[in-house]
Amino acid sequence: MTKPSEEEISALYQMIGFITVAWSLLERGLDKIALTIYKGCEGHIIKRKVPQALTDKLEYIENSFNKLQVLSDFQKEGLAIVSKTRELKEKRHTLIHGAISSLSLCANISETLTSH
Repeated sequence: MTKPSEEEISALYQMIGFITVAWSLLERGLDKIALTIYKGCEGHIIKRKVPQALTDKLEYIENSFNKLQVLSDFQKEGLAIVSKTRELKEKRHTLIHGAISSLSLCANISETLTSH
């Protein structure tokens, strides 16, 4: 295979960067949801501390919407956020961690990257 062009490498970096920034914004939103539940909705009943890891945070938010009466009016939307985030988590993982290895334009990427 041929060496990727500068334009192809730039497009790859832009794609990965866009996904990374968008994911960061999503996680910040989840942080705010978890903290709001913990501080304003008796979330300490569900867990003694606000979870930091994504998987733990999603489980906490899901349990909170399922168990806390104060959140019952928002349960459908809250659980939809958790469900969609889990779905996107898998897609993000595949895109970010699989982009370099699965794209044919990256056959010689390590050589290209080390030459910059």
